Amino acid sequence: MTKVKLNISKGSTLIMLLAMLSANTHSFDPGEEYKAIHITTAPGMVRLDAKHAEWISYFENKLDDTFYLEATYLTEDDIARIEKGQSPGLSRICDVQAQKDYISSPMSLAKFNLFKYLLLKQESLSTVSPEIQKELLGVHDESERHFSYTLMFRQSTNSANSNDEKKSVITLCFTLINGIPLMLTATSFYQSDSDLVWSRETIRQWHRDLIAANQSLPVSPVESFDIKRFLVIVGIIFFVIIVILMFIFIR
Repeated sequence: MTKVKLNISKGSTLIMLLAMLSANTHSFDPGEEYKAIHITTAPGMVRLDAKHAEWISYFENKLDDTFYLEATYLTEDDIARIEKGQSPGLSRICDVQAQKDYISSPMSLAKFNLFKYLLLKQESLSTVSPEIQKELLGVHDESERHFSYTLMFRQSTNSANSNDEKKSVITLCFTLINGIPLMLTATSFYQSDSDLVWSRETIRQWHRDLIAANQSLPVSPVESFDIKRFLVIVGIIFFVIIVILMFIFIR
């Protein structure tokens, strides 16, 4: 199975879930919160740049219009093959994406946690298509503002001469930085558990690098607003309780 097929499945799931959480749709216009984020390079990988415009377009065209592909990373060997005019193997691919609605309009922490709940419910469904089966290998890293999980995809390749099964693993990390929910992915053909380990460890280290590079960013305005509103509501409720108690005891 190639990354292309995984992206199609991944995108269709996320589009539905994020659409449920979006209050409005609007044209793509990155806000200051997104522009302030420093995107780090996936560990051990090489970013496609202007020299590889054809391949950048190739990966962009595999995404739905509601997603923005910030960067794609390939192995050094694949980059070398591209620059020689050869076809890359694409056995391992990393990318970082963001949903356009939340690039322009930051997501609150409460909405991020709702998204996490809905997404993992959806990912637990095993059938992608009659030929492709999906298995959720579990959430293996999470905090209040990020979570990572791994999927195994199995694709039947029945033919007159064989009954093979191609396998791929993809680890995804959703992380809320400056109010923007970024999605990091690391995909690999699966031949042994070392491919699974690579996928998970690459995402784990990449997320650490990303957080370290953006420590100076302020709390997202939408998150600050949510916290203040929560404190105000708690204060009002506490005041009302005190007034009611005073009224009861005075009587």
